[in-house]
Amino acid sequence: GNTQPNISTTAFDAKVQKTKDKAEQTASGMKAVINDISELSQELKNQQNFKTSSKEQNSKLETQTNKALDQLKQQTEQQQQQVQSQSSSQQAQMGKGAGTELVAEAIAGLLQEEELGETASCHLCMLGASLVILPKNLDNKPSFTEELLEKINQLGYKAMLTKIE
Repeated sequence: GNTQPNISTTAFDAKVQKTKDKAEQTASGMKAVINDISELSQELKNQQNFKTSSKEQNSKLETQTNKALDQLKQQTEQQQQQVQSQSSSQQAQMGKGAGTELVAEAIAGLLQEEELGETASCHLCMLGASLVILPKNLDNKPSFTEELLEKINQLGYKAMLTKIE
C-alpha cells in the first residue's frame, strides 16, 4: 500500500488550544457575571419590600439592573475582541506561512536526496500547518522508509507514515 508522512505543527495546535482555553475562561467569567446579576436582582427585590413604595422600588431596581447589564455587555464585548484578536493573530501567522514554504522546500530537497523526487511530491495543506508527501503516479509506489522519517525528524519536524489499502 501507499505510505504518506504527515508533518503537523504542534505550535499551531498549542495556539488553537490556548485560544480554546481563553474562550472557556471567557464563558466562565460571563457565567459568573450573570450569576452575580441574578443575585443582585434577588437582593434588590428583597430590599424593595422594606424600603420604598413599589414605583420607587421598580425605578431603583431597573436602574441597577440596567447598570449591571451595561457592565456585562461591555465585558462581553471586550472578551469577544480579545478572542477575535487572538484568532486574527493566529491567522496572520498562518498567512505568513510561518516558514511552511521553507518546510516544503526542505522536504522536497530531502525527497531528491532520497531519489524520490521523480516518484513523489510534497504538498502543503491550505492553512500551511501541515504537509503530505504523495506518489506522483498511483501505479508507481515510492518507498517511504523509517530512514526518511528519521531524516525529517532530524530537520526538526514531526512525521509519521500512513497508508491506505
